[in-house]
Amino acid sequence: MLNENQPRQPIQLLVVVLNYRTADLTIDCLRSLKNEVESLAGTHVVVTDNASGDGSVEKIRSAIDTHQWGNWVELMPLERNGGFAFGNNAAIRSYWEAGNLGPYVLLLNPDTVVRPGAIQALLDFMEQHPEVGIAGSRLEDPDGTPQHSAFRFISI
Repeated sequence: MLNENQPRQPIQLLVVVLNYRTADLTIDCLRSLKNEVESLAGTHVVVTDNASGDGSVEKIRSAIDTHQWGNWVELMPLERNGGFAFGNNAAIRSYWEAGNLGPYVLLLNPDTVVRPGAIQALLDFMEQHPEVGIAGSRLEDPDGTPQHSAFRFISI
C-alpha cells in the first residue's frame, strides 16, 4: 500500500528502523540519520512500530512533525508485534509491492547512532563489490571503540 509519505519514484536505499518501546532511542537514531539521508539522493527511511502500546507512535510522529522530517521519513505503526523480521519485512514489503524498492535496504536498530559518512561508505562498498549480496557496518561504542559482533558459540 502506497503511503502518502512514500516517494513516488523507486528509491536507491530504504532504511528501516524497527521500534518497540524505544521512542527516545528511535528519535535519536533519526536525528543521526538526517544529514546522511539528505546528502544521499534516493534514500528514504521507514520507522515501523511493533505495536509498542506505550505512546511511542505518538512521540515519534510528533518528533517527525516538529523537526520537519516528513519528506524523508515515514512512520508505519503495525497492528501487532510479530517480532524483528515481521517489523522489518512490513516496510520492505510495502515498498516492494508499490514498485518503489531500489537495490539497497539498510536495517537499523533504534539504538543506532549513524556516524557521518557511514552510509555512503556502505553504499560505495556495495557498488565496488557487486558480487557481495549483504554487508554490515562496523559497530562502535559511543567513544568510537569497535564492538566485537562476531564470536564463536560454545558447543558440546
